[in-house]
Amino acid sequence: MKGYTIDFAANAVTITKEFQKRASDMTSKEYKVLSQLRADFPSMRVLVKSVRTRKNLSSRLTYDKMVKYLSWQPNAAVLLNMFTNTREQSKSQRNPYLYVKEWFLSVCPDYEEFPCFDKDGNIIARNTASVSASERAVA
Repeated sequence: MKGYTIDFAANAVTITKEFQKRASDMTSKEYKVLSQLRADFPSMRVLVKSVRTRKNLSSRLTYDKMVKYLSWQPNAAVLLNMFTNTREQSKSQRNPYLYVKEWFLSVCPDYEEFPCFDKDGNIIARNTASVSASERAVA
């Protein structure tokens, strides 16, 4: 039931959102606790604990998003071939998705930045690693 903390240094009582919701009912136990805290510590402020926001799960980097981004690059054919090979290699890894994601972010470190396009509609690569001849041979 304890959904509050008392911070004497900050002169505040911090309550959770759930505690606040329950304390809004005058017949609840939480209302009585909050009333008693206010009576015992009239100079303390009552703060509601902010909820930690999570990253938007829809922004998760998926294989489809990787393919779309790679297809916009000027050397898309080479990069897509490398991507396919990397996905095949990842099947032997403990976490295949993480293996592919790390490869993708090493090749396209500016993925999360706002893209700029050339006149042909290709992304202008700012920090994209260049594909060397040896990497082309592997792909």
